[in-house]
Amino acid sequence: MFITICTPTYNRAYTLPRLYESLLNQTNDDFEWIIVDDGSIDETKELVHKWISEGKLDINYIYQSNHGKHIALNNGMEAARGDMFTCLDSDDWFYNDTVHTAKKLWDEKSNDRVAGFIALDTYEDGNIIGSPLPDGVRQANWIDLIFKYSMKGDKAYFFDTKIIKNYKFPVFRGNKHMPPSYQYYMISKKYDFLLLNKPVKFVEYMDDGISKNKFKKYYIAPDNFTYYRLQIMNLIPSFRRKIINAMHFNATNLMGKEKFIITKIEDKIIIIMTKPIGFLFYLLIKQNNR
Repeated sequence: MFITICTPTYNRAYTLPRLYESLLNQTNDDFEWIIVDDGSIDETKELVHKWISEGKLDINYIYQSNHGKHIALNNGMEAARGDMFTCLDSDDWFYNDTVHTAKKLWDEKSNDRVAGFIALDTYEDGNIIGSPLPDGVRQANWIDLIFKYSMKGDKAYFFDTKIIKNYKFPVFRGNKHMPPSYQYYMISKKYDFLLLNKPVKFVEYMDDGISKNKFKKYYIAPDNFTYYRLQIMNLIPSFRRKIINAMHFNATNLMGKEKFIITKIEDKIIIIMTKPIGFLFYLLIKQNNR
């Protein structure tokens, strides 16, 4: 099987049919669809079982109690049978030729130093989200894409399943969110991505979505964010961004139950310098979540 398409979902029975139709319309059907239900209390289970009974797609339905999208992705990665793995959120959907495009690109890859590929997301009207990928660059490290090429906005990520299974999200009890860029940073220590300057996925930002609840994410997952900030500190090449990262570390570290130890001297200095502004940011987060 070529690809596993994994959809973490929570109370999204009203958006899943659009995604389902986009998978039915794929010009290449060499894929499985793993739906990880994160404790939904709407009609998601009944809807998915109806689709399974229809037998039009290879669907694997996994139910978990409400632990968050990152845990759902961990479970999806564990169950994946495809050579490649991608996350397709419950409020997003594919272009009709996405699986075909992905397979063609992956069949042409020429080295083992790539962990997957990155392509473009668009709004429903076809406008690209953020910036295009750097023109004329076929392969790049994700950290370079952010800091050297100034890549902006959400993108579509497709991973070699054997590789992504080695980069599962950390688990801290009671924390229900983890930045997806955690995986991108960790993978970038060793691998590059192929780049495809072509739209493959439509994205809609729902009012109840993760992208629109920035302060709430910090409030419900302070340990995850503190760990994340600590792990990426020495991977950030920009001193200004290191300062910002340290400020966020200090704020979420005050909120969390876990207390993380800083071992690198240069990281300690930056974190100590930013403690006062981190404390003010901590107060702002608390105020915004009252």
